[in-house]
Amino acid sequence: MSRVRIVTDSTADLPKDILEQYGITVVPLRVLVDGQIYRDGIDLTSEDFYKRLPQTKNLPTTSQPSPGEFTAAYEDLIRNGDSVVSIHISGGLSGTMHSAQLAVTMVEGEVTVIDSRTTALALGLIVLGAARAAQEGKSHGEVVALVEKLIKKTQLFFVLDTLEYLQKGGRIGKGGALLGSLLNVKPILTVKEGIVTPVDKVRGENKALERMLQLSREITGGQKIICGVLHGNSYARGMKLHERVVAEFNTTEILISEISPVIGAHVGPGALGIAFYIVE
Repeated sequence: MSRVRIVTDSTADLPKDILEQYGITVVPLRVLVDGQIYRDGIDLTSEDFYKRLPQTKNLPTTSQPSPGEFTAAYEDLIRNGDSVVSIHISGGLSGTMHSAQLAVTMVEGEVTVIDSRTTALALGLIVLGAARAAQEGKSHGEVVALVEKLIKKTQLFFVLDTLEYLQKGGRIGKGGALLGSLLNVKPILTVKEGIVTPVDKVRGENKALERMLQLSREITGGQKIICGVLHGNSYARGMKLHERVVAEFNTTEILISEISPVIGAHVGPGALGIAFYIVE
């Protein structure tokens, strides 16, 4: 009997034990650090990336996997008659979707590529939901329908510790980064319509985290949620946020994960975030 197999990319930030438990295939993006190209999460772990980041001469840059890498992953899975649901970082943030869509034209088999319209652990939660449905024996169409439903429901908020990397990457001006640094302004961001979008900006980390939790409470309204906490090289702060979420939200499940090198290259170290969706 054919199965539905799940593919995602390395920005999903799911813990390795979950990837192994549900047989999720991860196609890595690339990180360029001082002239050396690394496969995200394979040649370069999050821990190593954040250790190296302060010493880098140039801002690390990122790139999507090639269509050939997706083709190889798909062919390996559909060889035995299985179908594939491939869920990825927003097309507004990366060319990964384009590579995956090109790969579909090169393989013979049932492969559906889906733009999650988000990234990081928000993508991870969607992928995990799909993998569980597949393991339960849901059909290809049922898994795709569930993914589309979860995309509409899943929320992501994150607070940056520094504006330096957004400025270096050309996403804000030098004046904005300097002003943010001088005033200790912490932007609260989300991903809306597939694009990183500012929600609010608050002075001081504690106030920013409180505001992020308030925004999350306004959406959840005490309803049951599946949740993920994400951090950039800041496990202790991530665990504190994890404890707050457990205490203050009606969580049926909560994950904690370090932000991948690819996302870390854009948001810098010290970022904290929360991803969730309401359980029906």
